[in-house]
Amino acid sequence: MDKLLTRPALALLVAVAVSGGLTLTTSSSVLAADPLGRVTEYPIPTAGSYPAIVITGPNGNLWFTENRGNKIGEVTTSGSFTEFPLPNTNSQPLDIVAGADGNLWFTEYNVNRIGKITTGGSITEYPVPTAASGLDQMAAGPDGNLWFTETFANNIGKITTAGVVTEYPVPTAGGLNADGGIGAGPDGNVWFTEGSGNKVGRITSAGAITEFPIPTAASRASSIQPGPDGNMWFTEYNASKIGRIMVGGSDTITEFPTPTANSIPNDLRAGPDGNIWFSEAPAGQLKIARVTMAGSFAEFTVPTAEFQSGGVAPGPDGNMWFTEDNASKIAKIGALPAVPRVSPAPVTGTITEFPLPTAGSVLAGITPGPDGNLWFAEEAGRIGRITPSGALTEFSVPTANSTPNFITAGPDGGRPGRKPVVYGIWGQQHRACHAQRNVHGVCHPNGR
Repeated sequence: MDKLLTRPALALLVAVAVSGGLTLTTSSSVLAADPLGRVTEYPIPTAGSYPAIVITGPNGNLWFTENRGNKIGEVTTSGSFTEFPLPNTNSQPLDIVAGADGNLWFTEYNVNRIGKITTGGSITEYPVPTAASGLDQMAAGPDGNLWFTETFANNIGKITTAGVVTEYPVPTAGGLNADGGIGAGPDGNVWFTEGSGNKVGRITSAGAITEFPIPTAASRASSIQPGPDGNMWFTEYNASKIGRIMVGGSDTITEFPTPTANSIPNDLRAGPDGNIWFSEAPAGQLKIARVTMAGSFAEFTVPTAEFQSGGVAPGPDGNMWFTEDNASKIAKIGALPAVPRVSPAPVTGTITEFPLPTAGSVLAGITPGPDGNLWFAEEAGRIGRITPSGALTEFSVPTANSTPNFITAGPDGGRPGRKPVVYGIWGQQHRACHAQRNVHGVCHPNGR
């Protein structure tokens, strides 16, 4: 048996004048990202893999290096892992970045190669000309190439996406021996840190290098990345400070001591909240911290005991993601404060009712007409029209015992200057579930 469509016997047209708007109300929950400071940890399938650096890949997943697991790992924002073994044993992958070619590029410390992996898991390796160069950190340069540091060879390296390598010696002898961070600057240059030379360096795409001494002696500058303010920010591993060097002018360096002494800050990245986020591990307890552009700090303790601070990076989900080296975990932390939630304000309005001329006519569909009036169907066999001022006119449908039940504005009906209103008619026998008639009619706005 067919299900009958029933309607109340309405014989009124109702007009509502609405006033009101939207107001902002604060919400205690974050709309998309995790709540600020909440940590979620995901164990890597390979035990003892020792993840080093994590970044967001071009496919919206997080990619990371497994320094002792000898793999490149991929994890979704919901914590599902895929691992890709590297061709050479004990290659010790360290840094990883997303290249301009849509692939992931990484350094292999122990085999002296630059690796490339597609999002499908296909791996290609390119040897570095200088033997035992001590490949460390890497950055996607503004010129479309990949740039990297060679800590033993004391070089800044560049590799094209075709695999051609060029090396540039750092002026300060042994400047990169302790650490060599590197990051793309907003000025079109590449910036790097000299962990042993205690300097910040800048290299142009043509290889010209300029060095800037860091005020604190033996600071062991490590990671360096662009900040939301257009300057370069870096960690000072031994000095427990976050440094900033002004870009495009004075080259002034400012240092901000971390709240916790001996915090050994390591990796850092700009977060989705407009602050700098970094990892630290004071007294063997991993923390993820942030610093504002004005130098104000906040620190968040990670539940799992971890004495080594690892990589940190913004994720596609509005959280900050980080590695737990010894625990062999990839984790995320909520980085955004609660945001305002938009909710509707109470709506007020004035209701005006217009009785239909035909009693018990059962109003069905209604639609704006091309003439600026509203047109409606009456199941009593009529098509009605009402002007904005409430003047009503009814037109009888030619087919006897018809029940028009929808109406819409149609295309031109063949008469220049007049666009008809099209309505649907369901015969009484159809409504009684015998499905014998389904007629469409045309009613012109002038009533003819």
